[in-house]
Amino acid sequence: MTLVKSEILNIENRIWNSVEKENGIGLLSGLSGIALFYSNLYEVYKEEKYSTRLSEVIARIDELVSENDSLPTFCSGLAGYGWMLLNLKTTTIDISKAYFKTLDIILEEALFSFADKNDYDFLHGATGVAMYFMERLKVDQNNEEIRTILTLFSRDLLYKLNTNFDTVIIVKGSETKKDIICFGLAHGIASFINFLFYLSQYFKSLESEIKQALRKLISFLNSKKSFNKVSQQYYPSYIDNQENVGHARLGWCQGDLGIGLALYNAGTLLNNNAIKQEALDVITATEKISLETSGVRDCSLCHGSTGLIIQYYLAQKKCSIDTKEIQNRWYQELENQTCNFTTVKAYLNPGFSEHSNILVGAAGLGLTLLTLDEKIKNDWLRCLNLY
Repeated sequence: MTLVKSEILNIENRIWNSVEKENGIGLLSGLSGIALFYSNLYEVYKEEKYSTRLSEVIARIDELVSENDSLPTFCSGLAGYGWMLLNLKTTTIDISKAYFKTLDIILEEALFSFADKNDYDFLHGATGVAMYFMERLKVDQNNEEIRTILTLFSRDLLYKLNTNFDTVIIVKGSETKKDIICFGLAHGIASFINFLFYLSQYFKSLESEIKQALRKLISFLNSKKSFNKVSQQYYPSYIDNQENVGHARLGWCQGDLGIGLALYNAGTLLNNNAIKQEALDVITATEKISLETSGVRDCSLCHGSTGLIIQYYLAQKKCSIDTKEIQNRWYQELENQTCNFTTVKAYLNPGFSEHSNILVGAAGLGLTLLTLDEKIKNDWLRCLNLY
């Protein structure tokens, strides 16, 4: 999978031509993800035009933030925007401490508001907002205000997981929607596992409570594990309060591959080889799933071939297993889906459309290709709850 520069430049050109029409600031769903792409692209090629374009994208985000009320979320709002600013690869853009202080105030209120409602969704709720504060602490380890915010949030979350588990994992419905429990990396049980695994790196003092919560999450996964002949996977996409089961696609947002990676992280932290082996079994079993059965219809990172390739790549790096063959198989499908990287279309019901963001568009594809070619580090995958 050797990347030809013309391929990435074609992707970049499509992204740049879309910037003027993009009105979302999101890290995964909008302009902040495009800025992250340009930050990494400039680091690789050192061409001034990429630095200039990065500056212009950030200026556009700043304009949108000043003119409109923005969501606080990680996927689409201020938490993801702040996370991106903290991960810029260049010093040419100077963000003042006062600017981050303003974001801190807004996002602290959002963090505890989500927590009070037991909304711990990674993309749209509390754990995503917490990712911003963990990044703040990573950059400034002596910031006691940020540490206090995260400590209070983390202790509350762990108390709920360990004493009143259902209130955290159940997504409450409405008159027209049922209560559900999700399982994947975007919204569900695997999302909690990976978040706690990452949290443990910042709060060794909470390790006992984190391990207890991980055991509860794994026990719940085990209680619902059952091979499904339709999806060819062991875990559903969701179950509702009437025990209806959603068949999972194989992707990043849902499916056994992401759950297996999360289980491996949990087994590592718990120093439990049986859990790690179970995780490897789940991961390798997904390699037998055909294109037709997988539910993959496009090249997107969220639920398409790009998301599968980057997860198999990560599995090889962290689990010491050989996934080159399955990476190559899905890479060939990716080439077909993009007509050799000349078009980037995601399937969003009822049809296909072009996007430039990380989650379903060209920025996610570009960052993935640069990673596979080892031109950039894979640390940006933290924004996808992948470690």
